[in-house]
Amino acid sequence: MSTTKITNKVVQQVEIENNGVELNQAQQKLVSEYIEAKTLATELEKKKKDLETQVKEVLGEAKVATVNGKIRLQVSDRKREGVDRKVLAELFPEAFEATRTVSEYVVLVAK
Repeated sequence: MSTTKITNKVVQQVEIENNGVELNQAQQKLVSEYIEAKTLATELEKKKKDLETQVKEVLGEAKVATVNGKIRLQVSDRKREGVDRKVLAELFPEAFEATRTVSEYVVLVAK
């Protein structure tokens, strides 16, 4: 007795339609200002990080910096707890799936 193998091939086509809007001159200016502000914020964040590194070097082990006897800067030690999602998923997949959440959000991608 011979056997017959039947293969079904399913092809799915997906079309995604994006709504668009043509920007007028005032709106173009708004978008340009947004892009500029975003760029400046990124540059400022990099500068802040660099300055923080330098200040920490100046402080060394000190927890307080003073000017004329008054506290100008104080180091505040803090802790933040987290969960290693990868380890949780590997060791306790049921717990990982039961506690997993998805948050949808929108990001503007400037071009």
